[in-house]
This record gives sequence, structure tokens and C-alpha cells, in this order.
Amino acid sequence: MSCINSRVSSSCMNIAMFHVLTYGDDDAYNYLGSYASFEYICGSGYAEFVSNERCFVQASEDPEIQNRLQSCGIAVDPSNRTTTCNNALSDASCVRNIYEGYCGSQLAHGMCQTRVSFVKRLEVVDENCLTEMRTRCTSAAAYIIVSKLIVIVIILLIYAV
Repeated sequence: MSCINSRVSSSCMNIAMFHVLTYGDDDAYNYLGSYASFEYICGSGYAEFVSNERCFVQASEDPEIQNRLQSCGIAVDPSNRTTTCNNALSDASCVRNIYEGYCGSQLAHGMCQTRVSFVKRLEVVDENCLTEMRTRCTSAAAYIIVSKLIVIVIILLIYAV
């Protein structure tokens, strides 16, 4: 299911176009961020968001979550893709961790992926950076599961001895 055409060219939906259509940088980034988020939510992330809609709405209304999300963010430096990539990676992890604790891994993954979609639309990092962002969106849950399994195995080994 897709409620937004994700095949819309980046030559049409990009930060430069939103700068022209809005009243300033903040508006342009907010509109592009919203577009990119819905591109993911209404596309490949549809099932994640529909099955977690209640928690998603609760999180969006929780002032504590909103305050914590303010600590996330991407400082974009078009002249330094490495710095921008590092900022984007930190942002992806930040958003994922906040939603992981509030709504669980599925919605955390989805919210993280909306950030990937946004950074992709900004066109300020390369595909390797986007791939690393996607990995961070999925690896936190896998890391937690593996960590729990390791702890269980260690406990079993201690009691077996």
C-alpha cells in the first residue's frame, strides 16, 4: 500500500524546491521532513505504523518524548559530507532509542527509517551513509536480543558449574 507516490523525483521534491515554496529554512526543512516521513510511513513502513498507531499517537502527544526528540537532529553541512553523515547517524540512533523505550522495536525502526528517508531527500550524504543509517535502524533491536541471549547463556553456564 502506498498513499504517496515514492517515485517522485528528487529533482521535484528536494530542499531547494521547498526553499522556493516556503518562507525560510525552518519551513523548508520541516516540509521536506514531513514529506519524507510520509513517504516511508505510507510506503514500506505502512504495516509498522498501522500496527503501532496508538503508541505513535501517544508518543507524539507526550511532552517528555517531544523534549527528548529535541536533543536529536541533523546539522547539515553541505560542504562536509562526512560530518553531515556522522550527524545523521547520531540522529538515527537518537530517534530509534527514544521510540525503542516508549513503543518498542517495531515503531522505533519505523521512526528511524523516516529519518533515513529525510536524509535521502536532502541529498547531502552518499549511499554508504544511508546504508549505515538503515543498519542502525535495524541493528539496535538485534543487538538487544543478542545481548539478552548472551546474558542468559552466561547465567546458565554459571549455574551449570
